Amino acid sequence: MELILPPGTPTYETSTHNWTRPDNVWLSHHSLNLVISCDTNPSLHPVLADHLPVITIIDMPVARAPPKSLPNFQDFDFTDFNKALHSRLQHNSPAELLRTKEAFYNKVDRLTTIIQETIDSHMPAKKPCPFSKRWWTTELTALKKRKNQLSNEAYKFRHIVDHPSKEEHKKITKEFASAIEDAAKSHWLNWLENISAQQIYSANKYVTNKPSDYSSTRVPSLKTCIDDDRVLATSNADKVKALSTSFFPPLPPTSPDLNDMEYPPPLPGIKFFTRGHIKEAARRLKPFKAPGPDGIPNIVLIKSLDVLINHLYYVYRAVFELDVYHERWLTSTTLVLCKPGKPAYDVEKAYHPIGLLDTMGKLLSTLVATDLSFLAEKHSMLPPGQFGGRSGHNTTDAIHLLTHTIKDAWHSGKLVVAIFLNIQGAFPNTNRERLIDNMQTRSVMNDNR
Repeated sequence: MELILPPGTPTYETSTHNWTRPDNVWLSHHSLNLVISCDTNPSLHPVLADHLPVITIIDMPVARAPPKSLPNFQDFDFTDFNKALHSRLQHNSPAELLRTKEAFYNKVDRLTTIIQETIDSHMPAKKPCPFSKRWWTTELTALKKRKNQLSNEAYKFRHIVDHPSKEEHKKITKEFASAIEDAAKSHWLNWLENISAQQIYSANKYVTNKPSDYSSTRVPSLKTCIDDDRVLATSNADKVKALSTSFFPPLPPTSPDLNDMEYPPPLPGIKFFTRGHIKEAARRLKPFKAPGPDGIPNIVLIKSLDVLINHLYYVYRAVFELDVYHERWLTSTTLVLCKPGKPAYDVEKAYHPIGLLDTMGKLLSTLVATDLSFLAEKHSMLPPGQFGGRSGHNTTDAIHLLTHTIKDAWHSGKLVVAIFLNIQGAFPNTNRERLIDNMQTRSVMNDNR
């Protein structure tokens, strides 16, 4: 081992303002040629810390993802954007009735491309920093700059006991620490006082999850099974294969008893969605949800709805009239998220997928889901005790009902036993033929739906 921190470099300031060196940096002999520099940096002296940071620069190439600039949709005035989008659509793809499947495919592709090109040309870009804080202010930036200057100066004159820079550094360090605490506290208290009902769950997640800046979030090596043999997936390709196998197992076989089924007459349904339906569904979208493969977020549809409404109307109308669906709406980007509270994250079951779809296809799915929910409620197709996927029925209602049922049983002297089932991969493993059969049995499916 070789000492690489230069001899005589102080690293720690005692309570009597004497400088000592309890910190050292050692390196193996075979790695000495990789070290470019190793020294302290007094200008980066942390707030309320006695030890100086030791900065070691090693010549070790590491593959890094290039910084990605993203459109700044949150702080943007859509007035000029909508004017440019309207002009491009008028010249290149005017809104009109689509009479063939080829016209439908071309329209969806052209509409998506024009929106993407308008975003690229008019939307300001931002490069989010992984170290940025929501509560950080320009005042804190100025204080930090001044604190670093005085920290460097106080270290430079450390041998002069009564040098004025030492007292100034001590004073501004306390001021900076207090300003950080006040800014963070003020920001989060103000956020909590003004959160919406939907953000309550986000607040609970912030409180219960372990603190992390997510700058090094990754999937560790996974213990997986291949041909009944336990192996360790270490490369990204192996991890993707293991997770995809867990998330999307083989589909179940087609049910053999669905042939020659007789179904009741279908319920009367809409031929296509009106402009009013589309506007209402678009306004209910969450504006800043992560976009799908097309890169178009919901906020663009919401803010540019007056420009896009006729185009969306004819596209969605063609879906029903021409019995067609675009392939790009079937492609999704799958994100892998950790399930909270798991004891270990080296197995596939500790993760769950989130699918991100193209915005136009997602809006159409919302319209269809709303129509199906209306029919299910109107014709009492769902049992009274079902809360999932129903308007006006949330988790709180289910908990109240469960608590009420249990207490009523206790008051009657009965013993309560509850069985909770977790169906793994319910949606990816849905039997499509059986689903259609269930819908036709309930008179939902017809020629227009």
